[in-house]
Amino acid sequence: MKYIIRNKSEGTEEFLHVEEKLKSIGIEIRTGEELVLLFDEDKFNNARKRNAGRVSLGLKYQGGYGKIPLAEIKARMKEIGAAAVAKELGVSRRTLYYRIKEAEENGFDEIV
Repeated sequence: MKYIIRNKSEGTEEFLHVEEKLKSIGIEIRTGEELVLLFDEDKFNNARKRNAGRVSLGLKYQGGYGKIPLAEIKARMKEIGAAAVAKELGVSRRTLYYRIKEAEENGFDEIV
């Protein structure tokens, strides 16, 4: 998503959204005659180390990235355990369970 921020944007929904996202990685917006961005270098660098805000390619599957049948994931989890499956897919165990729950709640038979 792309946002254009101008001084007259202050207080708008888009401005507040961008301000919130930037604050989470140590960047503060100040407006006046000029738009000023201040950042906490340590917080910003720490956020970058943990891959914050990076777009995920998806789950690793059969040498690439793609959708994986839910039944196949569950069978594999019974076979080798959730932690090992998560590692194979390139995600944390928590993310694996989140994706499974999300798929089940929305009636999908695959996870991405």
